[in-house]
Amino acid sequence: KGPTVGLTHAPYLDSSYFEHLGYAQPLKGGGTLGVGLQYFSGGSQPETDTTGTQVGSFKPSDLAITAGYGYRVSGAGLLDGISVGIAAKYVQSKILATAKGGAVDIGVLSPELRDGKLRLGLSVTNLGGKLKFETEKENLPLALRLGGAYRFSERWLAALDIGLPKDNR
Repeated sequence: KGPTVGLTHAPYLDSSYFEHLGYAQPLKGGGTLGVGLQYFSGGSQPETDTTGTQVGSFKPSDLAITAGYGYRVSGAGLLDGISVGIAAKYVQSKILATAKGGAVDIGVLSPELRDGKLRLGLSVTNLGGKLKFETEKENLPLALRLGGAYRFSERWLAALDIGLPKDNR
C-alpha cells in the first residue's frame, strides 16, 4: 500500500478545538514510518486573582509531536504475523507557564485470529514521560491499554478497549 495522510479538525465548547495531522509511509525494506502532530486549544479563559477578580485572560493548549515505526513480524514461528510498534513523542502543555517533556509509546497487535475475525492489541503509553514546569517535574499519565475487535460480518464489528491508568488517574 502507499502513503496515508489523516487530518482532523474538531471544534469543541466555546472557542476550544482539537487538530490532528498524521502521515504514514510504508518502507521498501518492510515496516512503516509514521509522524503525527496533535494540538488542543482550550480557547480563551478568564484569569482571576486570589479574590476571584478577573485580571485578564489566558489560552491553555497542549501539543504533541510524534514519530514512530511499526513492523509486522514474519517467518518467526509463534511470533509470525504479530505487529509491533514504537513511537517517541515531544509533549508541551501550556496553562500560564509552559511545560515540556518527552515519552515513548509501545504496542503489539495480534495476527488475525479465528479465520480473520478477531484481532487483539496491547499498548503502553507515556513510558518515561515527565513534563517540566520551570523547576517542577510531573509524570505523564502512564497507561496500559488492552483491546480487541471481532468482525461478525462484513457490516458488523464489535470492539472493546480497556484503559488501565497508573495510580488510577
